[in-house]
Amino acid sequence: MKNRIKQITKFIAVYALLMLGSCAEELYKDEPLNQSKIKVSYVNEIALENNNLLMEKINNSALFKKNAMNRIITDTLTGYSIDTDKVKYIVGENFNSYTFEIVTPQQTYLDNLVLISKNGGEYKPYAMRYTLTEEEKLKLYTDEYIDFTNKCKAAEIDNGETLEEILSKYSYNEDCNMVYTWQETITITPCTIDGCLNSPWASFSYGHVLIGTLVCSDGGSSGGDMGSGDIGTSPHGGGGDLPPNPCLSLKKHLSTTTGVKLKAPSMVPALKLTLNQTGENGRSLVKNNNIYTTPTLAPTPGLAIIASYGAKIFGSVHTHPYPSGAPMFSWTDVYSLVLFNNNVEASLIPEVVIFLVCKDANGADQLYALKIDDEAVFADALTADIQANISPSELEGIPEEQKTEKMLGLMDKELTLDYQRSPDKELGFLKKFSNFGISLYKANSTMTNWSKLTLQNPASTNPTVLPIPCK
Repeated sequence: MKNRIKQITKFIAVYALLMLGSCAEELYKDEPLNQSKIKVSYVNEIALENNNLLMEKINNSALFKKNAMNRIITDTLTGYSIDTDKVKYIVGENFNSYTFEIVTPQQTYLDNLVLISKNGGEYKPYAMRYTLTEEEKLKLYTDEYIDFTNKCKAAEIDNGETLEEILSKYSYNEDCNMVYTWQETITITPCTIDGCLNSPWASFSYGHVLIGTLVCSDGGSSGGDMGSGDIGTSPHGGGGDLPPNPCLSLKKHLSTTTGVKLKAPSMVPALKLTLNQTGENGRSLVKNNNIYTTPTLAPTPGLAIIASYGAKIFGSVHTHPYPSGAPMFSWTDVYSLVLFNNNVEASLIPEVVIFLVCKDANGADQLYALKIDDEAVFADALTADIQANISPSELEGIPEEQKTEKMLGLMDKELTLDYQRSPDKELGFLKKFSNFGISLYKANSTMTNWSKLTLQNPASTNPTVLPIPCK
């Protein structure tokens, strides 16, 4: 079962804000995140230590290595450890559980430790092992569907068992599987207790909540009193991050088979063939029912393609002609992130992106991407930039329906002057937008990976561009 929560965290048009004289914080607003009866949050060791019942189980367990001060530590001798810095905390109607990632030297599987308490009772420990593809691991922190059928082995844990002994249970002499009776994908809920891990992006990360029963090949099961199962958890780890790492969502698009398939012949390769035209070409990026499509945008004779916006449209890929167009995003391009963010449904906000296909000053083909890191910072920065560069008098006498276009034209002109002062357009963009809550990415020449472009020594008189490859 899938629950698409409607969450409104949208930008109000920057132009309207400027004309009405509103405060920058009105560019966005938050509404309740989850309508589900289950809540998923991230917590750290502080939250664990404040739960006396949980700590009683941890202190009586051989799973957690502790120092003389009874603090949980990593077992550096064996290479096995339990991550207590980022734990998934799940609360249901009659249960709560803590899901820890088990870190192993090989990391072949996704191993989790789950401590679950039903109806306020003692916490019971389970070890979970998921066999997931790399693509499925990337989906763990999105709302994309994952079929967990026959992909999870599980084991009950005795208090005296060590972590190494638990992992050895996966020889499956006793072959036990999780049979799921309920599945839901919900947004992560920021919490208010001590030890919460919250961030501006927390509400745009997702948890695949699973409730099921442990069924063993000998016919036994771990019957439960949760109504729909015995174990309630959310698979945790496998490269996930809080906030979500944009590299994960960007990398899936560098493919001929996943995401928007940027490497497919009809996508970036075809757009590169149009770079010698005088106008711009592009595609919309659409996701509907977990299926990506890329409808063609109408080509334009000039340097301004008209993008489409809507609930299922999370971005675009377009060209800048060579050599007449700048080989970098325009101010209008940056502003388009606002419009995609405004119009797309809440579940697709983490996917919002724009791609640019162009040639650099040396005539080499380039592919760039632009992502929002912090919506609030982005909103404030756009507002301040407009107010610093456009006075209301410059828009006087212009028909209302033309004012936004005029405003964007003025901002593009200012950015063009900045680019002219910086032959290195990547450097020019970063000097302008480095504190705008957005990030610039560049694909390598083989389109197999991205690098995040950042300013090195930004406070110096001669900063340089530092590419950080995605991992």
